[in-house]
Amino acid sequence: MSVKSPKRDTRSQILRAAREIAERQGMRAATVRAVSEAAGVGMGTMRHHFKSQRELFAVLVAEVVDDRVDDSVMLDSSMSGADRLADAVGQLIPSEYADVSSLAAWFDVYASAFARPPSGYSNQLLEAASRRTHRHVRSWLVRLAREGWVEPARIDGVADTLVALASGLLLEVLTPGSPVTFDTARSTLALAARSVVRESPVPLGVLGPAARERFTSPTSTLPVAARDNPDRAVIVSDDSGAFQVYAWDRRSGVRVPVTNTVHGSFLCGISPDGSRIWTFEDQAGGEVGCWSTRAFPDGGEDVSNDARVLGIDPGIPLGHAIGNRRAVVCVMSDAGATVWIVDDPSGEARVRMLHQSPGMVSVYGMDPAEELVALGCSEGATALRPRIAVIRISDGVEVASLWDGPDSGLEATGFSPVAGDSRLVMTHEREGWKTPFIWNFTTDKRSALHLDHAGDTWARWYPDGEALLLAHTENGRTRLSRHELDGGGSELLPTRPGWIGTGAVRSDGVIEYLWCDAAHPPQHRMRLPDGSDDPVATTPRSPTAPQSEALHDAFLPVDGEPDARLHVLYATPPNGRAPHPTVFLIHGGPYAADEDFYSPTRAAWLDAGFAVVHVNYRGSIGYGRHWRDAIIGDPGRLAVADIARARDWAIEHGLSVPSQCVVEGWSWGGYLALLTAGIHPSSWMACIAGAPIADYRLAYDEQLDVLREFDRELFAATPHENPELYTASSPSSYADAFACPVLILFGRNDPRTPTGQIRAFTERLAEHGKPHETYEFDAGHGSLDVAETIRQTETEIGFALRRLLDTRDLPDASHPEPAGSDRS
Repeated sequence: MSVKSPKRDTRSQILRAAREIAERQGMRAATVRAVSEAAGVGMGTMRHHFKSQRELFAVLVAEVVDDRVDDSVMLDSSMSGADRLADAVGQLIPSEYADVSSLAAWFDVYASAFARPPSGYSNQLLEAASRRTHRHVRSWLVRLAREGWVEPARIDGVADTLVALASGLLLEVLTPGSPVTFDTARSTLALAARSVVRESPVPLGVLGPAARERFTSPTSTLPVAARDNPDRAVIVSDDSGAFQVYAWDRRSGVRVPVTNTVHGSFLCGISPDGSRIWTFEDQAGGEVGCWSTRAFPDGGEDVSNDARVLGIDPGIPLGHAIGNRRAVVCVMSDAGATVWIVDDPSGEARVRMLHQSPGMVSVYGMDPAEELVALGCSEGATALRPRIAVIRISDGVEVASLWDGPDSGLEATGFSPVAGDSRLVMTHEREGWKTPFIWNFTTDKRSALHLDHAGDTWARWYPDGEALLLAHTENGRTRLSRHELDGGGSELLPTRPGWIGTGAVRSDGVIEYLWCDAAHPPQHRMRLPDGSDDPVATTPRSPTAPQSEALHDAFLPVDGEPDARLHVLYATPPNGRAPHPTVFLIHGGPYAADEDFYSPTRAAWLDAGFAVVHVNYRGSIGYGRHWRDAIIGDPGRLAVADIARARDWAIEHGLSVPSQCVVEGWSWGGYLALLTAGIHPSSWMACIAGAPIADYRLAYDEQLDVLREFDRELFAATPHENPELYTASSPSSYADAFACPVLILFGRNDPRTPTGQIRAFTERLAEHGKPHETYEFDAGHGSLDVAETIRQTETEIGFALRRLLDTRDLPDASHPEPAGSDRS
């Protein structure tokens, strides 16, 4: 025989008294004092169980509403989602006039609430009734969303609509002379309920038609035209479902596949005369592969299996320069970085070593005579700030060298296209921005361009060597201009605002560039010498991918940096209402940035109902050398502080729901996603990390030595020299603090973020009982396969949506369990 708790008996006695008063005199008469007298308890006891009249009303209304509403109708999975929701919402309308007497108190509340001045009691009752009804309807929709019948992002809007419609129909039924009856009201409400339910369930995260089309619509890189024969070009496209290299003859319009690798191919080049195509092919998808060459297909024949693999040890590519008589390529392996020369590629294809280094080496370009090559070398400099060396190809002698020191970077863009001209177009950072200049490596003379704008700028030669095509990027948008080298200044070339990824001037004077913005998919555009600027179709079917939402800007103050601003770009879902569940998509790098570009991934999150926030944290490029290099010596934690600042802003701005924020990133962005979820565990609903560094000390031991060189400079120490810093900057150090579920995606053959340190991290999460999931795919640091990219995106969004629905099952924070209740 069970014995009831005295607490429970007293509480039940109070509620019985409150219901009796409400039935006789109306709910507004159920004041704390009246109920305490009717229940025969003192005010102290009353306050112990119900601290306020609002709390009493909330519980009283909950009991009345719960008596009328049966949630079990949603449990019958043999019925369709539409039928269940229609039956459930039908309970909000009485079945006949005989039931109206039980609702008299409700209309008394409405009448009092509309009176002037309204009664505080009535407003509290009305609020409690509305909240409880909304909670029931939301619980129905959450269940249907879990089963895939309802889009999770529509739950709030649909619930509000159905409750408002039910209230309006009920008032209409009771209005004298109204043609609306209880039966027609229920039919109308059922029709509205059915309209928001899918015809068949869709698993959480599965992309809709528009989202899939953004991924599957063919996209292409900018064609790389042969310098002396611009009608011939190579182009990379995912038209076949994975990125592959194609030969493109502009005159005939014929496009021929050059590669057919399982995991896709991306790196390629073409000889200046257009006779030969070069490709880097990685059969395992792990970035380790070999260079090969083949003749340009004159007749449109398939040449995907005609490659001649060069006798160069497999490795990770670090730049290339393609000529007619020879080519220069660099690959990285366990032995370091090796620069190879391939002489006579159309004949015997003799391979010889030009330069080898245990450090980082990059190939920047080769002169038109094919006698000199420009390399970026960490030897005598640093991996982050390499020196530029001009090497004579015939004997490997260094003929010139330039370095601006360990605090200012240099890059070489290309040799002058004029034969015998000893000029290189370069960029320096002496004023804090990437700014072009001309270096005559024979006389060691530097010629500045004297540009008057902030932001980073890159330059490409015009074919006559008398002008430069400049691309100036500021706050994620790019502008093109022509700069005369004889002192004529710069002329802005009109282009649409947005992102310009690459651009070049062909030998016939045509400027080719790739343009997009967040709303419009990439376009290959051609600006002719007469000033006309038109898009060009570069794939046989070239359908236009669906548009997406525009990105907006916010600039936030940074603690301790009075002259700095944190740039945030954000977008909101097309049919949502603020505040939104929000995903913070953290870019990789770290030396990269989010810009105003088109992203099918961002669009998929927006379609799923999430706002999207991009954070160009300290370490990002495009905001000056000081901003980019702020993380040296303390990587990770400053960026985490910037991500936390952006989250606070999004909440304060009314963009984001505090309990529904997701942090997501890949590569360095995946590392930061894990680190911020560990350092700020209460801030995130979920953490998603693709190809991350999860344990920095283990990752250092697993990486190639040339990658360790980068880490040594980034941390200003090795793990053995400063173990405390590596520990503080490693997500694995915070495994016991994680408070949200974690999803980690990684490739089996990734040389940059090795799998061993990822598995060690997930084992630590398991030891601490932290919920986590993994998704393993058959490639390296990422995937060039469109179907695999879609699967990864669906996995991420489905993971976040499940967690989003979990948060809706939590108790309503605005209505805590009444004081004195006994849940045992």
